[in-house]
Amino acid sequence: MNQDLTVAIADVVAFLTSVTCEHVRPPDAQARLRSIQARHSEVALELVWEEESYDGSLHYDVLLRGARGGTVSISFADDRGLAWPLRGVKRSTDANLVQVNGRMLTMEEAVVFLDILWNEAPLMERMVNACLVRDELAREPMELADEELQRGLDALRRAHKLFTADATERWMRLRGLTHEQLEHQVMGMLQCAKLRRRVAAARVEGYFEAHRDAFDVDSLDAPTRETIEQILFDEWLAERRASAQITWHWGNPEHTARAA
Repeated sequence: MNQDLTVAIADVVAFLTSVTCEHVRPPDAQARLRSIQARHSEVALELVWEEESYDGSLHYDVLLRGARGGTVSISFADDRGLAWPLRGVKRSTDANLVQVNGRMLTMEEAVVFLDILWNEAPLMERMVNACLVRDELAREPMELADEELQRGLDALRRAHKLFTADATERWMRLRGLTHEQLEHQVMGMLQCAKLRRRVAAARVEGYFEAHRDAFDVDSLDAPTRETIEQILFDEWLAERRASAQITWHWGNPEHTARAA
């Protein structure tokens, strides 16, 4: 094990001990980990967590990926945490996905319905893209100011015509979202937009000059720049999908293997 990874592991253990003992929620835990990531740029750090259905407790793990490849997983549980033999124990209702007017839809039934969509590449590409973006953001995190997150939340409410607190609460309940989960999703979208701009930053002008006839403008305005950024980002994602190791754990294995 190289020295860089050894030093990072020591800092991660201290981090996990503090966020577990202090009962820190995921957004604040992620913010703390970003400060550690800044000190260990040679090691990619990713925070993952699980909220235990048995007692509502949070369990954190940190994945460390060094320059030489391979992944180290570190976790910590204090004396008040759920005992390891019980972690992951599922209740009989855990297979239920949603209940509407007393009618329950199970995960198994939902998978059958979704199986119709397995041959639609855009859906599968978005799933893979989400993993690729998450991996890149774990390797090089994107910082977000509180003001940026608030603007993102406000934009989402406007887009869905959620002009009152009651309307927002109803919209979240319909989707089974807590406010914390909503913030996490908006944060992900904002970080993805920043990543897109970073990926395309140095190539937008060159692409515009090479494809000027494809755009109905004489100079590079903001909408055209955004369009080109998305084109370049899509190309970047396609390159990474082509070389990614993809394993599907649900759906029809024959379909998923062929699509991957």
